[in-house]
Amino acid sequence: MEIFSLLFLVAYTVLILWGLAFFLRRYVPSGRAQQFPRMARMLGISVNEIADSNLGLHLQTADHVCGVCEDKKACEEWLASHESAADAPAFCANAAYLRLAKS
Repeated sequence: MEIFSLLFLVAYTVLILWGLAFFLRRYVPSGRAQQFPRMARMLGISVNEIADSNLGLHLQTADHVCGVCEDKKACEEWLASHESAADAPAFCANAAYLRLAKS
């Protein structure tokens, strides 16, 4: 009986840790806090100005879209290789939002 309890405890712990790791990878993206503002700055857009405009209502959504984006590595490489740009790259999930913010 003790072995069964121990195995159950180990399996339960592994399941909890797996769930936590999944949650962290999916919903707490690394680098997100810097990538969206960096992309905006690179396009000549102030995040503070977005927040003060009508588009500010969607800023949290745009930030979330950036956070769950699957192209983080491509984004980081693009940001590192450009000093400024006229438009967001084609792979950017927020490209349309950033175009609206720029106009």
